[in-house]
Amino acid sequence: MTIRTNKITKSGKVIYKGHGNILTAEEKKRADLEYAELEKSIQAVALKLTKDNLLTPDAKKKDALKVWHTIGKELDIFLNKKRLDIEDEKNFWETLYGRWPAIHIGLPKFRIYSTRNDFKTARELARFNLKELKRVGSWGLWREIISCKRINNDPRIIKWIIQGLRLEPKTRDESRSLLKAISNRFKHIDTTILTENELYKKLSEMQI
Repeated sequence: MTIRTNKITKSGKVIYKGHGNILTAEEKKRADLEYAELEKSIQAVALKLTKDNLLTPDAKKKDALKVWHTIGKELDIFLNKKRLDIEDEKNFWETLYGRWPAIHIGLPKFRIYSTRNDFKTARELARFNLKELKRVGSWGLWREIISCKRINNDPRIIKWIIQGLRLEPKTRDESRSLLKAISNRFKHIDTTILTENELYKKLSEMQI
């Protein structure tokens, strides 16, 4: 898949990223259409959030978790219609920064693809019920949880964390020892090959 970026050459030409060194005019045209499609969708969401007083003109968020969850749902809808491989995803998430200043004034215009990409985090959270997310904690806390690669690779771990934090709520700072313990416990383990009982047993045996 060819991705249109936000970068422009000195001569004013848009930079595209895709497979191979040479992209056809048809591939670029398709990338332009997809760029415009997502632009229209996110702009509409930002306008609605502003009208609902959840988002101010200077990008301040009254309810950051709800704002990002809403944006994440739109991104999820968009991406479910596309076929992105690993390299496509890397390019896609990176190009989102700098496109919507009404949403993220102050964030870097371009950011290296990583688990700390706010748009990627929003998409991950959109797969959960907003009320359930709020019962666990704030957007700041969820950013910490989702940014942990060992956790994000297995939805069962996220489910376990949700259950635990609902019983014993923690702030973002208080949760870091738990997240670090999980990351260290499964540093050299592919949790996806574990049964649910095996996984939860290892989680319950952690020393925090």
